[in-house]
Amino acid sequence: MREKLTLRGKRTTITLRLEDTAGLRNTENPIEKMGIERTLQACRDADMILFIVDPLSSRESAQQQWNALSQAKIPSLTEKTLGILTKSDQLSQDELDESAHRVRKLEITTWAATSALTGAGIAEAIDTMTHFCENWTCRDRGEILLTRVDHHNAVTAALENLERAKQAAELELFAADIRQALHSLSPLIGETLPDDILGKIFSDFCIGK
Repeated sequence: MREKLTLRGKRTTITLRLEDTAGLRNTENPIEKMGIERTLQACRDADMILFIVDPLSSRESAQQQWNALSQAKIPSLTEKTLGILTKSDQLSQDELDESAHRVRKLEITTWAATSALTGAGIAEAIDTMTHFCENWTCRDRGEILLTRVDHHNAVTAALENLERAKQAAELELFAADIRQALHSLSPLIGETLPDDILGKIFSDFCIGK
């Protein structure tokens, strides 16, 4: 199941596409194996993994699930995983500390304790998630965020042409690469750039030395 969710934290707002996946366990059932492989692929593709831990379940359960993720060779697994400890209202402080320790032993350094019943920890979990995503949503001065695939492809193609232009041995090849770089940017401005821009470049700058 997939669902979009917008969260407002203390410093930023993010929109996530959440995907609820099947659990991970050893099975010989071919249908369950397909579901597990989809879970692992979703984890490979995800920018952030929410690893839900039920502190009232057996100690081995969370460890087995984490072992399955670790063995799947998921890139940057520990860096992009956020632990969510549930049912905190049913735990004493000592039990909560022990559960948090168990989560940390899984190599999950970022985690939040929550209770769906009382709402305790929900705001803190949201702030943790938005802070976790700030590297993708916040930009430094002068940075531009490309949100469309065609714009990203256009800029990538333009940069590749500019790189070739820098290495061009002949003036004609340099001009051809510059022209192609300009044309590559047309999806961003909705039109093809006229050739007189090339004339402007060659008239205003000393090129070819």
